[in-house]
Amino acid sequence: PEIVQEVTDIGVTLQFDLMDELFNSTMRVPDGLMLERYDKYMHSDGVSLTDKPSEVVPYVTISSIPSIVNANEKLVIPASMKNMTKYKNETVFRWEMLKGIIDLDAYPDKLATPRNNTNLVVRKDVLAPGQEYRFRLIATNTISGQSGYDEVEVLANGAPSSGTCTVFPGVGYAAETEFKLTCQGWEDDGVDPVEYEFRYYDPDSGLQIPMVARSRANEVAV
Repeated sequence: PEIVQEVTDIGVTLQFDLMDELFNSTMRVPDGLMLERYDKYMHSDGVSLTDKPSEVVPYVTISSIPSIVNANEKLVIPASMKNMTKYKNETVFRWEMLKGIIDLDAYPDKLATPRNNTNLVVRKDVLAPGQEYRFRLIATNTISGQSGYDEVEVLANGAPSSGTCTVFPGVGYAAETEFKLTCQGWEDDGVDPVEYEFRYYDPDSGLQIPMVARSRANEVAV
């Protein structure tokens, strides 16, 4: 058959001149998350036509996250794909490292999610302070073979530094003396203010037990 393609502002119109009969079909580019192209296929009766997707290009988006993250906290990188419900059974995902060193196959030791998950969660204390990391999420449609990707880059912030902590008085009696703990001069390269958590060491259990909840207050009396 002779095929004439006409581009209009509402989509693409395909005209099929088949056996002296004209078959028209309009394909609209969806407003959603996928770009779809359609071919026309003829049924065995040689007359009726049906639509069948011939090329689907996944459109993935990594959600906005802070550009500076704490190395001693877990890193959560959420992502999504347009028309996920429609195409999830024919789409595979894979995370890649473009900058920095993280073994993305080290699940569940270093990752809380496998590398073929839509979202990526890196466990705390895996990132190296001062290191830049660039992640790429690739989505591939298993039917069309087409892929789409998105990337995000973060800097792992180190622990606060240059500060001191003091206890006054230096000597006292349990359940009688009030001790004041003060921290001063601590600096951090992150965007968030420095927070403090005061703990005491329990020799029986070997644990460090928080005395107060973590906050921006740099002084506590106990």
